[in-house]
Amino acid sequence: MAKKEGETQRHHEKFLASNIKALIRKYKPKPGAKSPTELRDAKMTGFGMRITPSGHASYVVQYSTRNSLGKKIRPRYPIGPVSDISLADARDLARDVLAQVRQGKDPARERIEARNAPPPPKPHSFGEAVDRFVAEELIKQTEGSQQIAKSYLARLDQWRDRPIKDIGRLEIIDFVDAVVASGRREKQHGYRYAGARVLSILRVFFGWAKDKGLIDENPAQAIRSPFARGEKKSRERFLTEVEIARLWPALDKMGFPFGSMGKMLLVTGQRRAEVAKMRWAEVDLEGALWTLSSDRTKADREHLVPLSSLALEVLAEIPHFNEGDFVFTTTAGAKPVSGYSKAKRAIDELIASDGGEPMDEWRFHDLRRTLATHIAGIRHPGSREPAYPPHILGAVLNHSPGALMGVTSVYNRWAYLEEKREALEAWANRLRAISDPTGKVVTLENETA
Repeated sequence: MAKKEGETQRHHEKFLASNIKALIRKYKPKPGAKSPTELRDAKMTGFGMRITPSGHASYVVQYSTRNSLGKKIRPRYPIGPVSDISLADARDLARDVLAQVRQGKDPARERIEARNAPPPPKPHSFGEAVDRFVAEELIKQTEGSQQIAKSYLARLDQWRDRPIKDIGRLEIIDFVDAVVASGRREKQHGYRYAGARVLSILRVFFGWAKDKGLIDENPAQAIRSPFARGEKKSRERFLTEVEIARLWPALDKMGFPFGSMGKMLLVTGQRRAEVAKMRWAEVDLEGALWTLSSDRTKADREHLVPLSSLALEVLAEIPHFNEGDFVFTTTAGAKPVSGYSKAKRAIDELIASDGGEPMDEWRFHDLRRTLATHIAGIRHPGSREPAYPPHILGAVLNHSPGALMGVTSVYNRWAYLEEKREALEAWANRLRAISDPTGKVVTLENETA
């Protein structure tokens, strides 16, 4: 009986490596044929070869199984082109397929499902994770903390396109060590603090990434700080009266905006970012009060800063601009000042120009500590007790009042406002005496409030 047009022709032959080409020539479909020829290996059941009308030959293995409806079917599993694979290797692969079938699997169906399955999700890159961290998590921190974190994360551009899961512990250690070494080469006093800070930032970042399922473990968690155990100490630098007497005229010469900002830092004792981003809308000149909203403070709570007579004098010398509301600005009020390092170097040069001995290294933040140290030294006549005890000084600096006031602190918005005003006015009087043009410096001890 003649075969129907398009029906695959099947033949049985004993496959030998030496006669494969001959079999292809012999069984290649005739010109015009629409179906391939299929040869079955007489030596291995299910194994065979398909030859297309174009002469392309490939090894296959066919087996019996049942579909999802329970119907018996005979799928054909392609093994590979005859030109690319040897007969021996093709038989081995066919045996593997038949072994899977005996285990209840359907290799042909699984292969189709794998081919049609959506591609695996692209690994999250370090850069993508950083962008998401900044938008979702870092935004919750103060602007100063955000800027510091962003500056360190920006130094890791070489990791940006890499999968975040590939960033390992050793690479993080190398980066932290590089930050420390760079600061040491540049003779920066805080190089180990910088290393500890960047490690802290990376711990938070990778911890966030773990919580979001981007990585399985936090590679920065177990890394030891650049400080040996117990070695890290709080910075203790504050300016002495003699140093203040040299700084104040240098700030006068520096002028607006950084000279004025330096004075405000010293007069109020508030943080650098809080002073640098001071707005006229926050200042009540008539009531002599500066109100910092909760989103403007590191402590994340509203803070009332009484303005002493000296603070008001500093503000009276500052021009008002039409482009924005910022007090300390180089852009007509549109933006707050920036470029602290350059300004600090200029102030140091002005201090050095007075011909005195070189002054020990100091930072803007040390002015906050200077205020705290000197106010703590004020005594009422005949008393050895501080005129302004720690809880008053803590209120001036906006330190947490919880330990002293408990839940009452939540409701006591005006806590110690008059006591703070008194302490800051006493400090203003002391600053006037220290910066007196005659050069007279009077000790704070036994000074009345």
